[in-house]
Amino acid sequence: MSFSKSILSLLVSLLLIIGSSCNFSSPIDLKKDEKYKSLISSFHSLNADSLLTGFGVGIIRNGKIVFLEGFGFANVAQENAFTPSSIQAIGSVSKLIIGVAMVKAIEMDLFTLDSEINDLLPFEVSHRYLKESKISVKHLATHTSTISDSEIYWKSSFFTTDTLENGIG
Repeated sequence: MSFSKSILSLLVSLLLIIGSSCNFSSPIDLKKDEKYKSLISSFHSLNADSLLTGFGVGIIRNGKIVFLEGFGFANVAQENAFTPSSIQAIGSVSKLIIGVAMVKAIEMDLFTLDSEINDLLPFEVSHRYLKESKISVKHLATHTSTISDSEIYWKSSFFTTDTLENGIG
């Protein structure tokens, strides 16, 4: 199974979970429900047949967590299982979530693509060298705002056992 098909399968499975969980009128007992047993089996298969080393799945119904499980490994070399507590660098997946939220906010007339971010944020953001330049939502969405991540961000994005035990910094 190719990596892109694996990701597609994972996304479809997650959408099925979300859609299916909305139809239940009582708490989900995953151990008895054949549909979810099959879905969980699919997650194990997806993990075994793909390049994904590990991932987590959570199902929330009526504001309560009804299922939380990790599949595969958080660290393959050390054979550490992926658990609901595993730290995951989400990377570019967040772009999809932010994009959908941005479109929804524009639909709700909360702002436009041309809105200046300093009119929306509780703090001021400015370009280091071009203080008079205005940064719009469109600049953020198209990665043309000239805002860049600092070394502090990159150092805090990945954790070792030492940083978790002794703190960052």
